Amino acid sequence: MSQFKDSGSSASSKAKEGNGILTIFLAIGGAFLGMGVAVAIFFGSGMANPKPPAPAPTAPVSKKTEPSKTAPVKKTDNGLTNFESSFKAALTSGNSGTATRMAATKDSAWTNAFLALCHTHATDAKATTRAAVASALGVHLAAKPSDDPDFLKLMDDADQVVVKACIESLEGIKPCPVVFVRRAFAVAGKSGTSSDTQERIAAWLRTLSPISANLITLFALEADTKVAAIRPVVAEALAQITLEPKVGLPLAKKYLADSDAKTQLAGIQLVANYRKTQRAEVLEDLLTMAGSKTDDVRMAAVKELDGFKPMQAADISVLTKSMDLPAPDARAKACNLLATLKADALPALPAMVKLIKDQDSKVQSEAVAAIGMLGKDAAKEATVIRPLATSPNALVRAAAIVALARIDRDAKTIDSLFEALTDSDSTVAKSANSGIDSLSPPLGSSDMKVLEARVTHKSPVIRAKVFAVAATMGTDAKPLVSQALKALDDTDTNVMIQAGRALMAQPDQQNATLGKMQTVLMASVGTPAKEPLALATLDFMAQIGPKASPAIPNLRKLLAPGNKNKNVVLAALNVAGKMGKEGLPLLPDIFNLVVDAVNPPNDTLENYMAVYLKSGVNQGIVSAIANMGAPAVPEIAKLLERKEPGARYFGLVVLDAMGTPAMKAMPAIENLSKADTEKVMLIQLTAVAVKGRLNDPMKKSP
Repeated sequence: MSQFKDSGSSASSKAKEGNGILTIFLAIGGAFLGMGVAVAIFFGSGMANPKPPAPAPTAPVSKKTEPSKTAPVKKTDNGLTNFESSFKAALTSGNSGTATRMAATKDSAWTNAFLALCHTHATDAKATTRAAVASALGVHLAAKPSDDPDFLKLMDDADQVVVKACIESLEGIKPCPVVFVRRAFAVAGKSGTSSDTQERIAAWLRTLSPISANLITLFALEADTKVAAIRPVVAEALAQITLEPKVGLPLAKKYLADSDAKTQLAGIQLVANYRKTQRAEVLEDLLTMAGSKTDDVRMAAVKELDGFKPMQAADISVLTKSMDLPAPDARAKACNLLATLKADALPALPAMVKLIKDQDSKVQSEAVAAIGMLGKDAAKEATVIRPLATSPNALVRAAAIVALARIDRDAKTIDSLFEALTDSDSTVAKSANSGIDSLSPPLGSSDMKVLEARVTHKSPVIRAKVFAVAATMGTDAKPLVSQALKALDDTDTNVMIQAGRALMAQPDQQNATLGKMQTVLMASVGTPAKEPLALATLDFMAQIGPKASPAIPNLRKLLAPGNKNKNVVLAALNVAGKMGKEGLPLLPDIFNLVVDAVNPPNDTLENYMAVYLKSGVNQGIVSAIANMGAPAVPEIAKLLERKEPGARYFGLVVLDAMGTPAMKAMPAIENLSKADTEKVMLIQLTAVAVKGRLNDPMKKSP
């Protein structure tokens, strides 16, 4: 109820204060209760009050006699006990804080007097007094819930301050008697109840959710309440329980048609409860709500609709019908769900074709996408879809490009796909690229005219894609060799790389191509502006793997310790690793990069660790050697026998990264794992860990 703390009511604020002090006194325990808790509470409030008389002495009791009763409490001059006098003063002054503290006393001797005073002042002329009574009774009822008639009357008080004090008190009464809940609904519906009081009642009712069995009927009776603040609360509560469809569905439909967004959200939750038993009806209702102009409502409906997946053939009729809904988002979602049925959605094709000309671009794109999922069965619609590949809307263009790639593979479609590669929208361009790759059958020798027409296109993106396709065609791309050779001098790096890949697919062109790439590489290294080209060339070599072995002499230059270009060194290491066993001649060069670990006399484990942590290429070194696999194991195993601890540690790190192929080095690893052979604790522990991971591949390296 934090949203109601600043109600402007002194009674409410003092009740809050009292509740805090009440908590402190309850925590003190029973010891203080036996020493006159009422007196301590009273004086703690700051009110003047005479000291209470000491209890009358009691006679000793033997084991066989009954215990004596507490002597009667003495009265003050006005005929009231100290407690009664103090409590009355708190009520009449409207001091809810003191009243609630005194209501918390556990002394049963004061209960009747307390209730009598509450009864007397429950009809007091002053609202502050009645509010104090409500707060005090609330504390009393929290300890022992009951259908207190005075509290019920106060709940129906004409003054909103009193009503709010009652509602605030209800929060502490658990379980709350049904009669109080019923009265709260009645109060909320009164014409004189203020909106902030209604909101306060609504907030309290929310704390009762999920509602208990004895409240279901009561909440159901309030399902049609006209109180805007209460209606969504009731709807939310009913949505969390299982109602019979004949009761729940009509109720859900009312909530879905409600003008309040929160109530609509509850209606969505409620109607979704029947998706298994009334699937078609629920699907139709949710599709309607998917067209809501309220974001939260629309998103909630879409989320529930996605819960229907996978869609069923039986859903097609509802989805087709929903494609005529007035809200664009609803029509779009219907198409979106149909698309998941792929070829099974063929009966809905006529309806989807109508939406190709929809005024809403989102509907258009979803309809086109759904048609595309039909594949060759929708080939006749290519003539309708193709113009959309140049639509002013990027969503529509992307959908059209993907759909064309799936339903028709003619020259016009291929032309549209290549042209879309240069689209200003990245989504469209990516769709075109993937569309070309997904063509079935893939581009081949029969499409050579299309490829030759674009191999010299002004756009480097298109030229690069032509060579990328040629690389997948193998020797069928022979007619493009001459253009690919020229492209090795292209001004665009990606065109050069893709042309190189295409040439490497031609056995008789591999050496010349790699030679040209090496020339480009070495001409680029050392010039910051050309570093991207050098890295791209090295990436090309990594892609061809073992075939890049003729480049070892140049790679050796790049791996020399004097090369300070970290990016180039890492790229060269990657090439060495991807060459596999063909890269073994580079191991000495790679070891030289480690420096302290394998190159005495400066080696100590501490030096190696320091170098390893500072160097940015060590992970690249480890990965490169590990990628060489089993052929590299003998050389690494030699490191495990070196006297330099850094060398041994480095060897273990590499073998750990290598995984299963490193099993050939297990004897050397086991040797290091023994205390009587390995004197460096870190190395021994590392050897134990590596041995364990190699024996159990499921264990991951740290």
